[in-house]
Amino acid sequence: MMMRILMMLAWLLVLAGCDAHKVPPTLPKVEASQPAQDRMFDSQRHALEQAGQLDDKMQRDAAAQRQAIDRQAQ
Repeated sequence: MMMRILMMLAWLLVLAGCDAHKVPPTLPKVEASQPAQDRMFDSQRHALEQAGQLDDKMQRDAAAQRQAIDRQAQ
C-alpha cells in the first residue's frame, strides 16, 4: 500500500514537471496591405451585389408564379 502511494506521488511529480501543459505561443497578427484589403472589399461588394440581384430575381419569379396560380384558380 505504501509503495502504491509512493508510485502515485512519483507520477504526479513527473507530470507536474512535464511541458505538455504549456500553451503554444499565438501567431503574430499579420496586417494586410491596402491593395489586398481593397481587393477583398471589392470581392465582398461584388458578391453582395450578386446576392441582391439573385434575391430580386427570385422574388420576381415567385410573384409571377403566384399570379399564374391565381389566374389558373379563377
